[in-house]
Order: sequence, then structure tokens, then C-alpha cells
Amino acid sequence: MAVVIIAGVFTEYLFEKRLNKPVSEAVIVTSMFFTLSLPVSTPLWIAIVGIVFGVIFAKEVFGGFGRNVFNPALAGRTFLYVCFPVVLFFHLLSL
Repeated sequence: MAVVIIAGVFTEYLFEKRLNKPVSEAVIVTSMFFTLSLPVSTPLWIAIVGIVFGVIFAKEVFGGFGRNVFNPALAGRTFLYVCFPVVLFFHLLSL
């Protein structure tokens, strides 16, 4: 969870730095929800890709905090299920 939070905050920092705006605390909550929605066996690099996608394409593209149309955590999770279905469903096959 800590790695995903750091990746989410860093991604938002890169976007907000251009506009001289502070990073909102909402990205920490988004990163926590995103992490808790993933299977435990998810590799860290896939989780990082998902939160970066969620923050960039579901939050920052629409103008940042309060202006996003989609939930960034769910957008990131959906992106991962589309791009990495075998990795995210593997834990179900091993039961």
C-alpha cells in the first residue's frame, strides 16, 4: 500500500507542479481504495501502473480534485483488468 500511495502522490505532484497547485490529500485515499480493491497476489509494478493510469486519466485530465468525472481508483482497477486479466485472475485458478 505504501508503494502505491507514493506512486499516486508522485504522479499527482508532477501534474500539479506545472500549475503551481498543492497536491490534494484525496490522492492518498484514492491510492488506499485502489490498493484494497486489488488481489493480494498482484505484483507491485502492476499496482503502480494502475494507480498512475487512474490519477492521470481519470483525475488530472479532467482538471484535478473535484472535477474528475470518473473515480480514479476504479478507473485504474478497470484498466488493470483489461490489460492484465491473467495476472489478476490467477489467484482464482489456484484455489
